[in-house]
Amino acid sequence: MGEQNELQTLKKTTYAGETFEHPAISLPDTQKGQWTALLIFAGYCSTLGTAVPAGYCIGVMNSPGVFMRAWCKDILAWRNNTHLSAASLDLLWSAIISIFLVGGAVGSYAGAIVANKFGRKRCVMFCGLLFCTGGICFFLCRILNSIEMLVLGRFLVGLASGLTTSSLPMYLSEIAPLKYFLYPESPKWLYAIKGDREEAQVQLARLRGGNFKPNDFISEMDSGEDEDARGYLDVLKDRKLLLPLIIVCIYQGGQQLSGINAIFYYSVSIFRKAGLSDQEAEWANLGAGSLNLAVSLLGPFLMARVNRRPLMLVSSMLCSIFLLSFALMLHFIDDVSWFAAGCIACIYFYIFSFQFGVGPIPFFIGSELFQVAPRPVAMSLGSLSSWCCNFTVGMAFPTLQNMWGPFSFLPFSITCFIMFLLTMFYLPETRGRNPSEVAQIVSRGFHSKVL
Repeated sequence: MGEQNELQTLKKTTYAGETFEHPAISLPDTQKGQWTALLIFAGYCSTLGTAVPAGYCIGVMNSPGVFMRAWCKDILAWRNNTHLSAASLDLLWSAIISIFLVGGAVGSYAGAIVANKFGRKRCVMFCGLLFCTGGICFFLCRILNSIEMLVLGRFLVGLASGLTTSSLPMYLSEIAPLKYFLYPESPKWLYAIKGDREEAQVQLARLRGGNFKPNDFISEMDSGEDEDARGYLDVLKDRKLLLPLIIVCIYQGGQQLSGINAIFYYSVSIFRKAGLSDQEAEWANLGAGSLNLAVSLLGPFLMARVNRRPLMLVSSMLCSIFLLSFALMLHFIDDVSWFAAGCIACIYFYIFSFQFGVGPIPFFIGSELFQVAPRPVAMSLGSLSSWCCNFTVGMAFPTLQNMWGPFSFLPFSITCFIMFLLTMFYLPETRGRNPSEVAQIVSRGFHSKVL
């Protein structure tokens, strides 16, 4: 061989008086990269063309909901001579909102397949094409007086949103210059799943730097991790994985059933029911969204410095209390003058409490409860639980609200309390612990001692 690959160059490290040889990382200048015009263009355009429309499509049905419902009712009466009852109109509106979630579930599942088969760039471009097609459907639905066109558009933008969540992060991380975005691959994934011992040692050397001790490589890689990839049936049949799997599914599903989606899907109508005028409800909705964004910025800071159990305990309990208080105040709003303001305050305090525990923790708790081999299946099942519960809320909440009135928020309060109990008795502290250690703690299922 004329030239030697720079990543395979051996480096000598002295530790405790002994000298070891291990792979050294030496990146050629061509790999260090700069922020070129093309790179900036690709980053901005891919984000503005996919992530921004995805976020827009999630909440766009809220404010114009009254006018769109009236339009749907008028179209059916004019075209089919069908006069919908209030309950039937609620069901139709729920279907229009929830079809977005069906598309999101399909797109999220298909994202990895499409990105691997056709490439990241083509996948991102396909997302943009789907958004454009959905936008055309939205434009034509009123011209053609077609509710079906509106439903098709919602499904297409949902499909694009699901693809975006799977493909865009991969695309951006892989086109970013190594100088600014040099993420190593997981050594344990390389060693336990891929069986690539050499590359695992290279990546571990990068992570450990000057403290890397090659003689400790095997002990660290074999620290209780499974060596074979696990399929769905393998994970579901393994009784040692039952408790963490239940935690992941209830956390992700419970996050959607905690009321946050009902509030943001129907916040304007909720604020109207609390006694606000149409304009005041719009401003209150803007305030709720701004608060949600502001508090979410605290998430990374809290996750890095505060344990998971106390965050989840406090967050889930406060969410349960504020939702219960909101339901009671809304029910007796005509009897006490300040209950209208109290309802608004409960919504705002609920959003604040949600965003430092119930909001962020379910997304990553699976990666801290499961070892490398069963982790993809567990995260996939948790994601499936999330999408199904999100769909349930979108479909059922308007009907439930008409039947139960203010007490339609009680199931959300109960869900948050169930998450509180699950955390109290069955969630071990995972921050700063190796997943293999956590797996041993929860291996006895509901008989596990987590404290």
